[in-house]
Amino acid sequence: MYSTKQDVAALPLVGDKAELKLKKLGIRTIEDLLLHTPRRYEDAGQTLGISEAKIGEKVTIKATPIEVKSIYTKTGKVLIEGLFSDGSSQIGAIWFNQTYLTRVFSSNDLFLLSGKVGLWKKKPALVSPNYEKVIEGSLPVHIGASTPIYPETAGVSSKWLRRVINIALNKTDLKSMEFLSSKILSKYSLLGIDETITLIHRPKSGPDVTRSRERLAFNELLLAQVSSLERKRRWRQNHKARKMEITNGDYQNFLDCLPFTPTNSQKLAMDELIKDLGSTIPANRLLEGDVGSGKTTVAAFGAYLSFLNGGKSAILAPTQVLANQHFKVIGALLSNWGIKTELVTANKKNTDPNCDVYVGTHALLKRQNLPEFHFVVIDEQHRFGVEQRAKISQGSIEIPHTLTMTATPIPRTIALTLYGDLELTVLKDLPHGSRKVKTWIVEKNKRDASYEWVKKMINETGGQAFVVCPFIEESEEGNLSEIKSAKEEFEKLSKVFDKHKLAILHGKMKQSEKDQVLSDFKEKKSDILICTPVVEVGIDIPNANIMLIESPERFGLAALHQLRGRVGRAGQESYCLLMFEVNNSKAKERLTHLTHSHSGIELAEIDLALRGPGEVFGSRQSGLPEFKYASWGDSELIKKSKELATDIVENPGSYPETISYFKAKEIAEN
Repeated sequence: MYSTKQDVAALPLVGDKAELKLKKLGIRTIEDLLLHTPRRYEDAGQTLGISEAKIGEKVTIKATPIEVKSIYTKTGKVLIEGLFSDGSSQIGAIWFNQTYLTRVFSSNDLFLLSGKVGLWKKKPALVSPNYEKVIEGSLPVHIGASTPIYPETAGVSSKWLRRVINIALNKTDLKSMEFLSSKILSKYSLLGIDETITLIHRPKSGPDVTRSRERLAFNELLLAQVSSLERKRRWRQNHKARKMEITNGDYQNFLDCLPFTPTNSQKLAMDELIKDLGSTIPANRLLEGDVGSGKTTVAAFGAYLSFLNGGKSAILAPTQVLANQHFKVIGALLSNWGIKTELVTANKKNTDPNCDVYVGTHALLKRQNLPEFHFVVIDEQHRFGVEQRAKISQGSIEIPHTLTMTATPIPRTIALTLYGDLELTVLKDLPHGSRKVKTWIVEKNKRDASYEWVKKMINETGGQAFVVCPFIEESEEGNLSEIKSAKEEFEKLSKVFDKHKLAILHGKMKQSEKDQVLSDFKEKKSDILICTPVVEVGIDIPNANIMLIESPERFGLAALHQLRGRVGRAGQESYCLLMFEVNNSKAKERLTHLTHSHSGIELAEIDLALRGPGEVFGSRQSGLPEFKYASWGDSELIKKSKELATDIVENPGSYPETISYFKAKEIAEN
C-alpha cells in the first residue's frame, strides 16, 4: 500500500517527465493527486445491444473487433475504420489520425465503446468513440455512467489521469487522510474522507458527487477558519498594546464639537472603540459601512482618544486621492483640540516629527515605524498587501491598536470567514439629513430623453454629473463591442452636451493628471465627468447630484451601490440612471433590486445569492481567497465550519489529529 504523503512519482506510470507536468497542476504527493478532483463528469450513455443503437443517440456498447484498418485519403489524412460485433449484430466505428488504434484492438479482446451514433458509408457507425478494454473482475476506468473529466495541462490528459488516479485509489490507505473523528462526522452529517475520495472519482449518482464535494468544501472552509482564528489567538497572545482611558466629559466634548449629530451606529462603534483601546490586548477591529455612513468620524475619534493619552496615530489609505480626503476631513474634526495632522505622500520628502496624526499612502509605511504609534487605521484593507499589513507589528511585542475600515459591502458570512481574526462592527445608519439616491433603469428607447433631462437638471440645479463606463477604450471582441468605453463616450457626449464642459478620468492616467481633473471637477470647472469605475472609492464631489452608469449589467449590485454613493453627498436630491440596453430579462430583474434597496449589505447578500462572490467583491478585490471546492454562498456550511474551528482553536487538546493535519498542511504549502 502507498502512503498519501509519498511523492506522486512513487506510482507506476509517473516518470520524471510526468512528475514535472503534474507539478504544474499543483500535484506533488499522492494526496495531492487524490484531491485533484474532476471538473465535470461525462455520461457515457445507456449501455445497449448494437441492434438497439439509434442514429443521433449517445450509447455504450460491449463488442469484439472484427476488423480495424487504416484508410488513407487523397489529402493525406488517415482514417481508422473498424467493424465490431456483440455476437448478434455489427456496427462500424471511425476515428481520425490515430493509426496506433490498429495495434490496440485485438480480435480476441472485448471492448467498451462509447460515443454518438452517426452515419458512415450510409450505415450506422460510432464517430470517434471512447474505448476501454474489458478486464474481467475490474470496473471500467474510462467509460461509465459518470466518467470523470479532470483539469489538464500539456502532456497530461484526462484519460491518463484516470489511469493513475485509479491505481492510487486501489493501492492507497485512504483512511490515513482522515482528521475528523466519527463523532464530528456524525454531528455535521459528513462523509468519511475515504468514502469522499472514492465517490468524487467514482460516483454512482449525482448525490454522490454533491455529498463528496460537501465534505471537501467543509475541509477547505475549516482550514480557512482555523487559520484565521489562530492568527487572532497569536495576535492576542504575543502582543500587547498601550491601555488608554477616556472620561465621560472628554467623550461628550468630542460629540458636542462634531458639526453634525452622530448616528446610533457611530455611537455604538465609538463605544466599542473605547472598550478596545481600554485594554492591553491589541484591538483588531473591522469597521464596515456604506459610502457616507461616517467611518472617518469613528477613525477620528480613535485618533482623538490616542491624543488624550499622549499617543500618535496613523491613518493609511490605498490611494493619494483617498489620503487627501481623509487628511482634510480628519484634520478639520480634530482641529478643535489643537491636534496636529500631517499628510504624508511619496512626493513629500520630510515629515514633521512633532505631529500627532499622520495621514498617508504606502509612503507612510516607509517613513514611520508603525509599532511606535498608539493607534493605526487601515482604510480598504484588501488593497494593502500582506507584507504591508505585517509592518504594523514588525516582530514588536508592543504594537498599536488597529482599526480596519471598508466601504465594500461584505455579507456577514464572508466577513466572519475572511476576517475571522478581526472583531466586526457594521455602520447600518446613514447620517441624519441624508437622502436616498433615486435610482431608475433607463432603457434604449429613453436614452435621448434622459440626456435632455440631465441637461435640464444641470442647468436648473447647478449640479454636476458622473458618467461611468466599464472600459477605457472601445472593445472589438465579440459582444463586448457594444459596451460603452470612456474615451468613446467622451467623444460622443461632447457633441450631445455641447453647451456644457466635459472631462475624462480613468485608471491609466498619471496620478498628477487624475488629481488635476478631480480638482477641476470639484471646483465646478467641468459639469460632466466621463470616467471608469476609478471613482468607486475615495472621491468626494459634494456638488454632484447625477450618476449615469453605462452597461450596468456588467457590474455587481454592491459595486453599483458604491458608485451611486458618489452623488448626493451634500444632502441634495440626487439621481442614479442605469443605462440598460441589452435584451436580458434576468439582468433587468437583478438591477431592479437597486431601485428599491439602499442597503449595501442587503444588495451584497442578493448578489451573493444570484451571482456569487466575484460579483460582490469585483475583479479588483484580490484579498478574497479562491476556494477549490467551497462557495462563499454556502452560509450553512460556513456556519458549521466556524463552530468547529472555534472549538478546535479554544480546545486544541481535544483535536490532536486535526491540529497535526493542519500543521502539516501549513508546512507543505509554505
